[in-house]
Amino acid sequence: MYITTICPTLANQLKILFNELGLRATLYSNIQDKDFNRQREYRVTIRGEEMLQKFMEIIEPKNPKHVEKYQAFINSKSL
Repeated sequence: MYITTICPTLANQLKILFNELGLRATLYSNIQDKDFNRQREYRVTIRGEEMLQKFMEIIEPKNPKHVEKYQAFINSKSL
């Protein structure tokens, strides 16, 4: 699971917040070169099934697309 932004301050704040909540988060940066518009992007990543479950329990995202993808993942694990 990851969140991407072009704002370094937001990325750092997310990483700190996730780590304070007990979610192991890593911050990566990369330069995107899309149609000659070079921008640095920052990606805060939470990896692993355990951290994903913890994220869903703590954060409780409301976006139906993400909730459905998570449910599909959980259902595939029980097969």
